[in-house]
Amino acid sequence: MWQPAKPPGGLSLLRELPPVVPARDEEVLAAVDGHRLWGKGIGWIDAHLLASACCRSARCGPTTAAFAPRPRN
Repeated sequence: MWQPAKPPGGLSLLRELPPVVPARDEEVLAAVDGHRLWGKGIGWIDAHLLASACCRSARCGPTTAAFAPRPRN
C-alpha cells in the first residue's frame, strides 16, 4: 500500500516553535476593530489565533499577509 512521504523532521519541528501566549478577549476585539476584520468571514477562534500569533509580534501589522484581503470564490 502506498504511503505518503513524511516531511523531513516531521512533527518534531513543531517543538522548535516559540510558545504563543493566548490573546485575551479584549485584545482580540481590539485586533478585529483595529484591522477591520469584521464581516470578513472569520470566526471567533480564527480571530483569537490571529491575535495570539500576530498581536504579540513586532513583525505583524496591518500589512501582514494574515490581514490581507482574500478574493471571494
